[in-house]
Amino acid sequence: MAAIPIISVMAFVDWRAQMHNAKVDAEADVNEQASRTLSSVSRILTRALLKMDSAARFKVTLRLYHGWTKGFQPTVNRTAISAVIAGMDFSLLSTSPNVVISDDVGFGDVLLNALPERLRGGRVHLPGTLRDDEEGRLREKMVDTALASDLLTSAVTYPKEWSVVLAEDDDIVPPLFVAEAWKSGGEGKVILVRKRTLGKQNLLNLDGLLLKDVWR
Repeated sequence: MAAIPIISVMAFVDWRAQMHNAKVDAEADVNEQASRTLSSVSRILTRALLKMDSAARFKVTLRLYHGWTKGFQPTVNRTAISAVIAGMDFSLLSTSPNVVISDDVGFGDVLLNALPERLRGGRVHLPGTLRDDEEGRLREKMVDTALASDLLTSAVTYPKEWSVVLAEDDDIVPPLFVAEAWKSGGEGKVILVRKRTLGKQNLLNLDGLLLKDVWR
């Protein structure tokens, strides 16, 4: 009997949105918040992939997008998720033997395709992804565009790979459409997974892109 081929998947995760979807307690320990969010993301990814093909085998690489640095300093959320990843047994993250989640987790402040001389401090392409605005409130910067850039890079570089985006904002739709077009006609797929439903004001055609009914 022929072995079932393994499908490579890159998951692009809007971390702030997934913290909200995981209903983490804002007063909880930051490591607990990170652990709960990572478990939620893994569970949703597993459901989504098996909904697409219940007989297939998948190997998933995670890329996480968030305001990971203030200036050049890692934020508490970056320190927390790094600690959780370092101590996590990734073999326990998936709820199915057909879905394996890699412990090689990427962060969106190091782009998939940028010149090495653009690295600051030898570490990140995009420092300062969390900043104070004019009213002193913390805001994310360059996070959505970093995810979009990596999604498009992946579509060109890995045309046979599946791209799964976990994000709630419609800003991700234009690069999704482009990535889908670039992968069309081949083995690769582009999938959007989000919790919020399409409202009556939605004008976007997400048929075949948006995977529904994986949240419960």
